[in-house]
Amino acid sequence: MGSKTLRYFALVWMLSLFSIGSSQADPWGTKTKTVGNALFKITLAIPRVTADNHKISGTRVPVTCTGTAQVASGSDENPVGQVRLKHVTLTIGGNLVLDDLYTVSFADLQISDQPAPVEGGANEQGGSGSFFPDVRDPRDPFFASTKFPHNTVVPIVLTVTFRAKRQGGQEEDVVVGPLTISPKAYNRVTMWRTYVTVAGGSLNADQEAWTAASYDQAKGWHEDANYAVSATTSATKSQLLTDFSLSTGLFGITHGSATDVTDSTGVGAGHSMTWSEIETGIGDRYSVLFPPVSHAFMYACQTIPNMAAAFFWLWREPLASTGDAIDSASYGFNKSYGFCIEEHLHIDYLFNKYDQGHVAYWAVKLANDNAGIPELLGPRGSKAPLIVEGDSSLATFKHVYLSLAVREALTAPYYEYANWKWVAPYTP
Repeated sequence: MGSKTLRYFALVWMLSLFSIGSSQADPWGTKTKTVGNALFKITLAIPRVTADNHKISGTRVPVTCTGTAQVASGSDENPVGQVRLKHVTLTIGGNLVLDDLYTVSFADLQISDQPAPVEGGANEQGGSGSFFPDVRDPRDPFFASTKFPHNTVVPIVLTVTFRAKRQGGQEEDVVVGPLTISPKAYNRVTMWRTYVTVAGGSLNADQEAWTAASYDQAKGWHEDANYAVSATTSATKSQLLTDFSLSTGLFGITHGSATDVTDSTGVGAGHSMTWSEIETGIGDRYSVLFPPVSHAFMYACQTIPNMAAAFFWLWREPLASTGDAIDSASYGFNKSYGFCIEEHLHIDYLFNKYDQGHVAYWAVKLANDNAGIPELLGPRGSKAPLIVEGDSSLATFKHVYLSLAVREALTAPYYEYANWKWVAPYTP
């Protein structure tokens, strides 16, 4: 978590010696500019995204930005001798995320005969070993794909202004950029509900109304979070297993057991989907660079803990090692409950708390405490609590994923943070 590779937006500014080579086209995610004996380069990258239109998904999308200024000894009459960082801007989907002005002057730059690391990274330039204390460990902004509608391109644009000083004393700005990469936001949920009783019979009027209300609540909250909801309201087993391979979220309002959940149209053989079958239907996401599933809600009986064990792949290695699946979680019940009006009230309360910026732990706890679902087989008045597994403490649904350290620094109740991005405070 602390390494540069797992940071969300790590702005790493490095100054070093180089030899200017032959010019060639800049690769994707890179822009260079040559000024006399100095080469300036900026880059943008997202883990597992190697070209425009590649899919990004989830509430924790990391982007790495770098800027380098490399100065070579040369035969220029008045070569560049010093470079410092002056201004950095970064926009995501047209929204300004970084606008940092570095104010240190050349006169304040530390000079050393033997370059050595400064706190926050080794930032050196020039054969004389000049240090630039303004080139320091940078801020780490990151964002949620749910800020943007499903399947839309999200331009990410970086512009860096360097300040160059020639040996004759003249100073000039060197603007590199704008550099743009254009990944595609991908937020899609497979959602279905049952149309039969646990015995396979038709629902009565109340049961139908309550189940429809539950589905409509969940559908509305997902659409509000820019999810495309699949057309699987009344779907067969084969239709659902096929649709799972296209989605980054699952939401079932159906019948369940320790081994399976049912499709919309029946129960028993031909309708029950085991956890293994669901996992196979979702498929391998890592090797094909497809976004992982971020959440799986099963409003169905007895689905925890076996569902959580089967869905452990949602957040396990190797996906977690890329930094794009830490915020995954699965939700289910370890008790039985029947058709009831409380189910759709619980769903509405839960997602209302997510909308306010709560993490999974608090959203689930508050929904259970204030809109509990009656347990079917327990003592009179007992409740069937929704249980969250996986990244249960910090997972979010709509708003940006924050680390525990950031959450603990917030002053809002229950660690609320209702925003699509996070940028650490900036000190010039």
